[in-house]
Amino acid sequence: MVNDEVLMEYEAVKAVYADLVEEPPEGFAASHSFKIQIFPDTGGNETSKFSGLKISFLLVDGYPSVPPKIHFEHVFGVSSKEAEELLNEMIRQSETSSADSFGSLFEVINIAKEFANSHNVPTDDCMVCLEPFNQTDTNSTEGETSDAQSYLRIPCGHAFHCACLAHWMHDQLAVRRENKIGEAADADEGEDCEEASEEEAEEGEGDDAGARKAGWLQSYKECSCPLCRAPLALFLARRLAAHLRPLS
Repeated sequence: MVNDEVLMEYEAVKAVYADLVEEPPEGFAASHSFKIQIFPDTGGNETSKFSGLKISFLLVDGYPSVPPKIHFEHVFGVSSKEAEELLNEMIRQSETSSADSFGSLFEVINIAKEFANSHNVPTDDCMVCLEPFNQTDTNSTEGETSDAQSYLRIPCGHAFHCACLAHWMHDQLAVRRENKIGEAADADEGEDCEEASEEEAEEGEGDDAGARKAGWLQSYKECSCPLCRAPLALFLARRLAAHLRPLS
């Protein structure tokens, strides 16, 4: 059986990480084990998570004097070398924690959390410009992106520099109009834009500029992913508003 102090430490981890903690069917008290998913802090925005880990802990008899067994169930957005270095660092931390000192789990988990935050960069290149992402770029997490926020992941899972994706979307929409493809769809789109503009104007208390912006952003809902051609939702155009421009 798990002693009260170990159980209290586990319950504290669950209180902080909530649904990210997974225990086996027989429960923690019987198994002395649990798994935890670690993701970077992105303000709840799933499209801005580029790295993550699922870590398994086994609190062996004698814990905390005897360090827990730790291994990775799953990693993404992290190279095998980086994952190995992280695991070794977590094991070293668990081994060097003071004997009979409870609370070491938080110290070990915090190492993984800091790692996920610092490595939250897509591992693939941007498939528009074919240039890599790097840690000096700024991840777009929520709301509209700014000129400084340079990359994001779209719902289909592909990642792009914000400026590259906006350029693609603008050119794609320009070609559609130039070739007069989908004239009927364009007519429907015009009606949608008019409705969106009226709604935006009401919400903005007569802000004509805001209504016009809502109108031309609405036109970008017809765009698709450069790779898989999955449709891009309207919310994405709103997030890229700092990089998009209306068609001339």
